[in-house]
Amino acid sequence: MTDRKALVVVGTGEWGLLADQYFTHDSDYDVVAFAAEGDHLAGPEYAGRPAVALEELADRYPPATHHAFVAVSGTRVNALRARLYAEVKRQGFHCATYVSSRALVWRNAVLGENCLVAEFTSVHPFATVGNDVFLHTGNVVGHRAVVDDHCFISSHVVVAAYCHVGAHAFLGLNVTLNDRTAVAERCVVTSGSVVANRLTMPDRVYHGSPATAIEGLSSRDVQL
Repeated sequence: MTDRKALVVVGTGEWGLLADQYFTHDSDYDVVAFAAEGDHLAGPEYAGRPAVALEELADRYPPATHHAFVAVSGTRVNALRARLYAEVKRQGFHCATYVSSRALVWRNAVLGENCLVAEFTSVHPFATVGNDVFLHTGNVVGHRAVVDDHCFISSHVVVAAYCHVGAHAFLGLNVTLNDRTAVAERCVVTSGSVVANRLTMPDRVYHGSPATAIEGLSSRDVQL
């Protein structure tokens, strides 16, 4: 008898390889295959496992017996990952969430599906993290903070208490959000910036300490 579950990783780039490492060596999932949109498949195998077209995923690996995990970077302010996640859900899959054995998610924190919580990250009491959120190494999500769907939070970011991070936001390395601040949806906050107030304009790139919008630059124009 085994309690391990079969998992297909959607993504054949660097994040697909990272997800394979995390799930294979630190979870109760077995990665049985990779998937990508047909136009992006380089062949029938990837990293030593079968590689299948996303369009055929449910036929090849039925949702009744397999879970999925969409492993894509923050490209296009997380829009690519969100689109693939929506397609996987449309096909009927439950999406796995990975929480490192070296991370801490407090018992009453809420954590959605298709999330990745890497090592040394801490999600504090009463925090809420939505679906399809990537929290890389060494982050803090403070108590009562809310991180909406489809966000990517790079390493060593502090989202302090009572903060709100809008959907599709990308927070760069070593960003700090002071207590009770906010980042609007689809924004990029550049590495090392300090959010000292509520950043209410969506689709912007914020930089500096305190973080301010870079005039004339849309977050959709940033290569992530």
